[in-house]
Amino acid sequence: GRGGQCVHVVETHLSEDDVWRQLRDVDRWSDLMRGMRSSETTEWIDETTRVARFSVTKFRLPCELVIAEESDPRGAQVLRFELGRPSPAVRRCKGAWVVERKGAKTRVSLAASIEATRVLPGVVVDMIATKALGRATSWLKR
Repeated sequence: GRGGQCVHVVETHLSEDDVWRQLRDVDRWSDLMRGMRSSETTEWIDETTRVARFSVTKFRLPCELVIAEESDPRGAQVLRFELGRPSPAVRRCKGAWVVERKGAKTRVSLAASIEATRVLPGVVVDMIATKALGRATSWLKR
């Protein structure tokens, strides 16, 4: 279909601080995550919330997200994101990265809910959906 929800969990030997530092550096996501063609903070709303513009996949689909940093009650670091404004390709996008210590490893979870517009052919939506989470988290396995 045009939308869905997904969760991807990776455990890594990287420290929590290292993972969190890299996730917070939104302007370098295009260097970090395969499929992210450009990433740029365009505005800070407050000390923990920003607006960022992205270009994703080989199709260079535009996207603007509002990204907020927080801690959850368990002490995990959370980077929430939500679509800033609808784009030609994406009608709805919302989710969070969660970084927490689990034993000797750092657990990184990425959960997202997304809905594409009719501009994208179904075959493109399916292709992006099958590859996106793996590409977004592959840097944790290096």
